[in-house]
Amino acid sequence: MDKLDYKILNILKENGRETASDISKAIHLSVSAVLDRIKKMEESGIIKGYTVRVDAKALGNDVTALMEISLEHPRFHNSFTEVIMDHPNILDCYYLTGDYDFVLKISCASSDELERIHRTIKSIPGVSATRTHFVLKEIKNMYSAIPEEEKKAVLASCFNEYFIIKEITYMKTLGYYNGKYDELENMSVPMNDRVCWFGDGVYDAGPCRNYKIFAIDEHVDRFFNSAGLIKMQVPCTKAELKALLQELVNKMDTGDLFIYFQVTRGTAVRTHEFPENVPANLWVMLKPMGTPDLYKKIRLLTQEDTRFLHCNIKTLNLLPSVMAAQKAKEAGCQEAVFHRGDRVTECAHSNCHILKDGILYTAPADNLILPGIARAHLIRICKKLEIPVSETPYTLKEMMDADEVLVTSSTKLCVAANEIDGTPVGGRAPETLKNILDAVMDEYMEETKA
Repeated sequence: MDKLDYKILNILKENGRETASDISKAIHLSVSAVLDRIKKMEESGIIKGYTVRVDAKALGNDVTALMEISLEHPRFHNSFTEVIMDHPNILDCYYLTGDYDFVLKISCASSDELERIHRTIKSIPGVSATRTHFVLKEIKNMYSAIPEEEKKAVLASCFNEYFIIKEITYMKTLGYYNGKYDELENMSVPMNDRVCWFGDGVYDAGPCRNYKIFAIDEHVDRFFNSAGLIKMQVPCTKAELKALLQELVNKMDTGDLFIYFQVTRGTAVRTHEFPENVPANLWVMLKPMGTPDLYKKIRLLTQEDTRFLHCNIKTLNLLPSVMAAQKAKEAGCQEAVFHRGDRVTECAHSNCHILKDGILYTAPADNLILPGIARAHLIRICKKLEIPVSETPYTLKEMMDADEVLVTSSTKLCVAANEIDGTPVGGRAPETLKNILDAVMDEYMEETKA
């Protein structure tokens, strides 16, 4: 693909029936060369076909709606999509991240017909919730988006070899590795990076809203502390890292992001001992993420905690958490709660807490849990609300009997559970719970306001 190919695509996007002769005049290329380029793009799959754009209202379809769909369990995915594919009024179907699993674009003649379609969709096995939006006015409707070839990331140095500050086209995702960065799909790392052999490194992560990184000082402090606990030298200062993260955030086409950063012990031929005189590798990953929904309750699954005894270090060795998260997903749950014997420790990627008789109980910050930043914020907020806090161990039975069960993480902030292992829990202190969630959300919105 070169600039001429992109010019041809843009012309065909506007009018798929444009002749090769007219295209040749527009881009100053011979007709035969235009035809050859179009043929090659067809053969490679860049041009998948040619279609007709119709005026829905002219055909009698006066109603356009967007419908969000949630499924009870991933096992319903295939059966749901089979029904959707055969429905003539459903124009588009997208599989999503977030609270809803799918969004549908629907075109029909009237609100009555839309209601009939809605009943049909609700009757599909596995559909648990829907939310419908009427389209009032079509502002823009593009069949496809074609990037501009010349928009490339420009690399330069700032601070030292690990940093970059220069003009860049705004990105949808971003990966960074030792001074180089690009869209995530374009990035690669050396096979000899010790993360590949041992997961030898630490990480941290958190949310960003309106291009403002939430609790950045706390995340960076914990990052450096984790690195110190495994005798690893971060290849920059705290101030330089914060400046880099903000600079990368500013490169994105949205300011609502998930920010992940890690450091590994360098690049060297595999050996268990630390390699000598090898600088550490700095990674960053950014991707879009919406504002968390604190008021949507989640389902939990309990699992025996078989992780090692250094859970206070935010290492890259997350296989037990990965397996637990997958098991929870397969059970239709959103998180797994770990326990060592009868003691509840934390979740696969969150901290867990309970409310009982007006007191917040949270596991102590020992080597069996990661002291989460959202956990620290929850403790501070409870104290402001004059809710007593007890940092003491609690049992599975106490969790099941709790007035409310809370889960905190940097991405979820704070949410409540309504089910554990298929048994209803919580719901006994709704006013206190609402006060906590409102305060958590207020803090987040205030610290990340534009």
